[in-house]
Amino acid sequence: MLKVIGWLFLSIGLSGVAFGGGSLSQVDASEQTITVYYSTDWEDSYLQYRGDEDGWSELPGREMVSPFLGFKQTIVAASTLEFAFNNGDGDWVKHSNGNNFTISHPGTYVVADDRVQLISHDATEILPVIKLHYKTDWSDPKLHYQANQLPWSGDLGESMANSADYANHRYFEIAASSLEFAVHQDDDWDNGQEGDNYQITVPGEYYLADGQLTRIQAHTVPDINWLSSVFAETGAIRPTNEGFEITLQGIRNTTMLFTDRPVREADVIKTQAFFDQWSANFGDNPPNAVFSGSYEDTIEEAVFTLYSPIYDGASNSVTFQATSLLGSEQLHEDYSEVHLFIDGIFDGLFYPDNSKRERRMKELNADASTISTQLTVVEGGLRTVITGINVEAQEMYGDIGAEIPEIKPVTIANGYTLDVIEDVGSILLYGYVTATLTDVAAAYLLDEGFIGAAAFAELVGLPFECTAAATGVGIIVVVGVDMILDAFTGAKKRSKLRGAIHSLVPYRLQIKKAELASHELLNILNETKADLATLKSIGYSKADLDALLKGQLSSKVESRVKTITDGSVATYLAAYDRGRGSWTHEDH
Repeated sequence: MLKVIGWLFLSIGLSGVAFGGGSLSQVDASEQTITVYYSTDWEDSYLQYRGDEDGWSELPGREMVSPFLGFKQTIVAASTLEFAFNNGDGDWVKHSNGNNFTISHPGTYVVADDRVQLISHDATEILPVIKLHYKTDWSDPKLHYQANQLPWSGDLGESMANSADYANHRYFEIAASSLEFAVHQDDDWDNGQEGDNYQITVPGEYYLADGQLTRIQAHTVPDINWLSSVFAETGAIRPTNEGFEITLQGIRNTTMLFTDRPVREADVIKTQAFFDQWSANFGDNPPNAVFSGSYEDTIEEAVFTLYSPIYDGASNSVTFQATSLLGSEQLHEDYSEVHLFIDGIFDGLFYPDNSKRERRMKELNADASTISTQLTVVEGGLRTVITGINVEAQEMYGDIGAEIPEIKPVTIANGYTLDVIEDVGSILLYGYVTATLTDVAAAYLLDEGFIGAAAFAELVGLPFECTAAATGVGIIVVVGVDMILDAFTGAKKRSKLRGAIHSLVPYRLQIKKAELASHELLNILNETKADLATLKSIGYSKADLDALLKGQLSSKVESRVKTITDGSVATYLAAYDRGRGSWTHEDH
């Protein structure tokens, strides 16, 4: 059962402690590359390596980024690799036999549980998605699980859907990088041959049967390769000392693009843009092309490698230098109805920042999910400490024969209230504090199922492109699937991505501000509860209690909570983005 049905999985940074996510390391797409994912809880991780028998990298090595929770990643331009990991502070990880790890072929690999696992020969990016096919004769098996080390699902777990790939199998899918789980029906449990629960530590697709858990494949992002077609009314091929010169006249002012399998997209761009970006795209690796033209009512074809196009938009012409690969010896010099079919335009040529925009949108969205989940955690802490202060303060006033203050409900959001002692309530009723608690209460209400996603969006100002849902691991905020997964590319996709970024940036700031303020209020209230205990141990008067609950508490809120401003939070988030290497060019 898909946890977020119909949405793009963007909750890659879910964590009860800190943000996840990070920009992927980039190298030239034309080079042979090795992508290394490393399963670790280190805050900083470095890859010390030598590739293709070259010298070792300078210590501590290449800094790795955090693509999603629990993993570090980097890409090295090499076809073989010897390497080890360190945290930059003297701690090292090699193979348990004492040797360095080694990789002998290009591809994408995961290092986890003392093993180097090949994930893909083609894709360089792994998605944090776990899919599970389960062979069973149970009529209604339920999966009880813990994803990303967050809280466990409810005692009954979640029902599994029918597998679309395997008959008599059940299926479960979740956006997560790790999963501990067991399956049960009523009181019958399947939690592995050793009885210690099943463990998935690497994202991907898995098959479970007769107590054996096997990884089928990783869930990866394919590299997108665009093919192009250039049409012209006439064409001429002239021999030169180094090969041929091909000139096309009467070129159309638009050029059609389409992707190689398995991606299925198409686009039409300006021919001027196509040739303006030629050098940036192909560089020292010129493309091959099929030349097809009509000569005396006969279609003739040849294959060339194309170099150095000179495009003239005023005359709708272009001239290439070319070398022959096949068929040029049979060609004539002049043709009509010419068609050039050109290979290998990688994604990002015409809108080169689209991949960066997409990754940035995913980062911001993952941040929003993480913060929303944190707000739910803070709610529980606030409720517990306020209840403790209520009980402690009332008892202490009673102990000294003073009037016991009343406990009053403070309305936070959508009818949700906190019951607080009158003097504490006056602090919570500060407009700023109540505003931060609105986000806390809204997150709690959604997570508990008391309000729906629409009410949550209204209470916390969720951008219109986004929606939210409560899951077994917290709150997931997602950008609507039509933001990315549509049939359009290029400028339209750029516009959609920019719109999403511009909506998510202020929203992330708003709820991060609420989270930081709520955490600080929680710290202050915990301090207040500790101060009450200290007063009780050393002796106190009504004046002491009043000063603590009214003066000190109010002063701390004024000096510590209200100083958390838009500006200070923006500075905090900017430092965080710099630390993970985020692309922030279009945040403003």
